[in-house]
Amino acid sequence: MEFNTQLIASDRFEGGFAPYVPAKHVPQYKKLLPNYKPSPEHSLRISRYMRDVGYVGAIGAASSGKNALISTALEIEPDIFTLLLSVTSRPKRRNNGVWEEEGENYYYRTHGEIINMLSEGEFIEAALINKSQVSGQHVDHLQKAYRSKKIVLNEFEIAGAVQLRRIEPTWRGMTIVPDDPQLHQEVFAKRSGVPAGEMDDDMLTRNKTAIWELDGILREREGYAPFVNRFVRSDNQEDIQASMAENAERFVRVAKQAKNRYEGHFDPSDFEHIANMRDFLIEHTGVSIEQINEERGHGNVLVAA
Repeated sequence: MEFNTQLIASDRFEGGFAPYVPAKHVPQYKKLLPNYKPSPEHSLRISRYMRDVGYVGAIGAASSGKNALISTALEIEPDIFTLLLSVTSRPKRRNNGVWEEEGENYYYRTHGEIINMLSEGEFIEAALINKSQVSGQHVDHLQKAYRSKKIVLNEFEIAGAVQLRRIEPTWRGMTIVPDDPQLHQEVFAKRSGVPAGEMDDDMLTRNKTAIWELDGILREREGYAPFVNRFVRSDNQEDIQASMAENAERFVRVAKQAKNRYEGHFDPSDFEHIANMRDFLIEHTGVSIEQINEERGHGNVLVAA
């Protein structure tokens, strides 16, 4: 498990520093995160919620459309879905000139507080995100959602999905995969403020994470349901909006079947889109899955053992 222990100035985090993990906390995280499980009491509560109501965990590469799909589903069906916000160690940042808010974007906590929560088994799942921050969902926030009897919508990294499958082995994560990897990278670069055809260090890190995750999903297909997010290459805003609406409508239909593991609501052949995305990113970054595993210090062990 590799951590970024440096303070890195970044214009993407106006008014402060980019997220980082102080070196003094790294040993505790290395001990707590790799095999994290909630306490037995909390595990029973989490399992009951997943069986009774439904828990949608959206997994996918950066800029694959996870947040847009979840946001639109909440707008379309507010009486059906609810959002489970993450607790995170990273500081608030400014998006499009607006600062994030506590309880609206995330619950912001210190590393010390998060380590205490991990030690007490209070998280549903928790993971190191892009080597720079630790985030996860707290069981108390799930309990609040449970009282509403709404299906939880959430997005997280594959490590969180593995942790959930340890609690409830029949659960499936939903893998959001773009149908056009090349167009996806163009969109990703534009959103990152990077010239077309180029890739900065942050994009490279996130793409390597995506390769690792997609490879893990392909190794344990029973634990995941693919959802193909259709990108459209057009300068016409009406075409773009129509495509986004169609994607959102399909996402809502599928997400309503979370309690039933999406049975009959995804095409197993769509795993080929996941394989195509992984292979494209390997070629695009020039980094092999073996190199990524070596950087992480182990092979791809993303299975719910």
